[in-house]
Amino acid sequence: MWRSSHQVVEYMVITGHFIDEGWNIHKRVLSFVKVPAPRRGIDVADAIYKCLKTWGIENKFFSVSVDNTSYNDSCLRCLKDNLSLTMQDVLSKIKDTIFNIRESVKYINHNDGRLKAFCDVVEQKGLKERKLIIDCSTRWNSTFKMLSCALKFKIVFASYREREPHYDLAPSLEEWNKVDKVCKLLEVFDRATNVISGSEYPTANLYLAEVWKVKEILDKADEDEDLFMREMASPMKIKFDKYWGECNMLMAIASVSDPRCKFHMVRICFPKIYKSQEVADENIKKVRSSLDDLYDEYVALSLVEASSSSSSSSATNLNSNAQPSSQANVAAVKTGFDEIMSIFLENEAISPMKSELQEYIDEGIFIPNTTSFNSLDWWRNKSMKYKILSKMTADILAIPISIVASESTFSAGVMC
Repeated sequence: MWRSSHQVVEYMVITGHFIDEGWNIHKRVLSFVKVPAPRRGIDVADAIYKCLKTWGIENKFFSVSVDNTSYNDSCLRCLKDNLSLTMQDVLSKIKDTIFNIRESVKYINHNDGRLKAFCDVVEQKGLKERKLIIDCSTRWNSTFKMLSCALKFKIVFASYREREPHYDLAPSLEEWNKVDKVCKLLEVFDRATNVISGSEYPTANLYLAEVWKVKEILDKADEDEDLFMREMASPMKIKFDKYWGECNMLMAIASVSDPRCKFHMVRICFPKIYKSQEVADENIKKVRSSLDDLYDEYVALSLVEASSSSSSSSATNLNSNAQPSSQANVAAVKTGFDEIMSIFLENEAISPMKSELQEYIDEGIFIPNTTSFNSLDWWRNKSMKYKILSKMTADILAIPISIVASESTFSAGVMC
């Protein structure tokens, strides 16, 4: 939900994400919707449906993602949102120190005299960095950048305090040590957020690897000798387990669509993400079963489309090549051989379609020559080979893991 900076009215933006026939990813703002209080989940669902109905795509959408609101318990919560909420909890552990650093930056940048005195100390210490940055207090990654920058000047703050009698906000050595530990933890999450926040490339296939990395860091922090690190990691792990248990299936399937890893990604990541090998194996089977079920739906849809196309073509031919009724009746009568062949072809039509998925998985992984791999390019080149599987993949890869697109749409407003 967003509120205009000039009004008290709150809006919801509905954005459509899709991959076209040329395998180019798109996002389009479909509507700005005013949702009246109390903005229950059913109200939001109604608003979304009305928008889809207006565009005539109510039966064509694949999934729905929402931002970090209280009513998205039945929707896919963005990994970026979950990270944001978790990181705010981490930063709360050193909120007093963050306040002092933020106020220090404001104090030093308040006038040229203070800034010059600070820069003199920086030069005296032989540091290359020259500029402090202020954060946006509601955005954890902005605060992380401010803290990371301030850490480079920690020896400067102490000396600056000796020169400025009215400055008493410099963090202690113990506080700087805590800031350093927090930043080392946040750096991993910041990198993960940057990866999944891309809007010019698919991010759904990258999701599982980033979750795996987050879990790895949390496990290490939870076993750290330092009590402060363990106290940070413990509640984060609890939130991680809750989040992953709620919404892992579709994104696990999405990782299979990356030809560089295919099903190997699930097999490698799940034992790390879940608490035991038994639970991991059980969930690996669930992913494969769900993947097969989803693919079967696309096979069935393909058969329906092929049947409709065939019927339309037949009707056109009959209308354009009308025959005398006696000849038409003779042509309509099938021989026993024709009947058998029809049954045989109907059964055979299903088998090769279903084998596309298995063929893709069994084919082996693709090892690109460069690090700038584009999954859309790969699927564009393979779309004729995997006609049905590629359609399913296009729908999956279009899913945005981050809500950056909607945030940029409302860049002039205020997030509620």
